[in-house]
Amino acid sequence: MVADLETEFVTDGTTLWETNDATRNWYEVELTGLTEPYNISEVVTAHGKVFAVASLLGNNQHNATRIYSGPVGEPVLHPLPGFEVIGEFPYGGVAVDGDILQVYLGANYAEAQYHFSLDGEEFVAAPLPCPLENVAMLGGIRDNRPIALCNGGGGSPQPGSMTKQVFTAPHLGGTYVPSNPAPSQGYTSGFGPATSDVATIAAVGGSRSLLHSTFDAGKSWSSTILSDRGFALFDLQFVTPDIGHVVDGVPSSSSASAVYRSTDAGHTWQPYDFHRTDG
Repeated sequence: MVADLETEFVTDGTTLWETNDATRNWYEVELTGLTEPYNISEVVTAHGKVFAVASLLGNNQHNATRIYSGPVGEPVLHPLPGFEVIGEFPYGGVAVDGDILQVYLGANYAEAQYHFSLDGEEFVAAPLPCPLENVAMLGGIRDNRPIALCNGGGGSPQPGSMTKQVFTAPHLGGTYVPSNPAPSQGYTSGFGPATSDVATIAAVGGSRSLLHSTFDAGKSWSSTILSDRGFALFDLQFVTPDIGHVVDGVPSSSSASAVYRSTDAGHTWQPYDFHRTDG
């Protein structure tokens, strides 16, 4: 993720790298207390600090998901006190919009916590974005309204489906209200709200890469088959209310991969045409 013109963070899930000179040099950032196997899933920056979500795996009922934090530019991150869940299936997420940092943690579809911070120091507990039996994917704040995607078991056909429903709060700290359910086809791999009314869900199922979109705050949904690669969709994000992008496929796949772009809030998607230039 890009913090500013000089500072960026990159992770492959096992190592976190940082650059402070516009990618000329990179160094590894240590997350203290991590033991293999583990996974670093999300990284954001706010108020001069970096916040990362990391899960310790392979310990059965004692797996853990933690929030790590530290100043941008420091080579070591430490667990954020009070932000850890333990269980067979722990999960979590972070999101930043302007000065607002959101943190979500849960485990075993039975416990969860959700906080927000306006300064990166003091965290305020707020109503959960999703029912306990769901896993939340934070979508940030759009039009001053926090938005999240709630994923659950079930759906049809099986295997290859999961329930999906967007929840939106009227304001920061408010109670989240559900939309109509999105199509269940595909396992969720990304969530990209363009506005509080317009959002796209990336999913993979049935050997297909899918995008489920709403343009009326979740009252109705439409689906697009992006491709038949069916491997994975990554990094779905809208950088403006109209312009979004998503990566389809993995570098090692025999059918290659592609970056798709939308310029109409997700109504249509076209692959980038990359041309090599020398010099």
